[in-house]
Amino acid sequence: MAPDPFGHLPLFATDLEIATAIVGKVRAAKWVKDSFPTLAARPGFPRVDAFHGGRAVPLVRLFYEGYLGMTGAHTGWAQDGEERLGTWKKRNEEKKTRAKANSDAWAEKKRKALEAFRAKKEPVE
Repeated sequence: MAPDPFGHLPLFATDLEIATAIVGKVRAAKWVKDSFPTLAARPGFPRVDAFHGGRAVPLVRLFYEGYLGMTGAHTGWAQDGEERLGTWKKRNEEKKTRAKANSDAWAEKKRKALEAFRAKKEPVE
């Protein structure tokens, strides 16, 4: 069995201490700034205990066991694959571009049909 990454932490640890245990000392500071807020917003992730000045490490461990699908209690939180940030925005922009092109094409078609209708309607001199 792999060693417990949280084993060396105190009962209540700061976010940086928890990050060091999770991703290592080299990446911890960047991870706390970039990724930790997303993780902290997930349901079930322990909040900072104001009295103790940190998060309860046993609860963080329990959260990670469920998050990674290591226990049966929270298997729905297991990672589902690689994150592709920005993909949705790119697809949404492409969709808007296609919609605009379709809208412009329909407007042009409608304008030509209206011109043809008016040409037929006007009396010939």
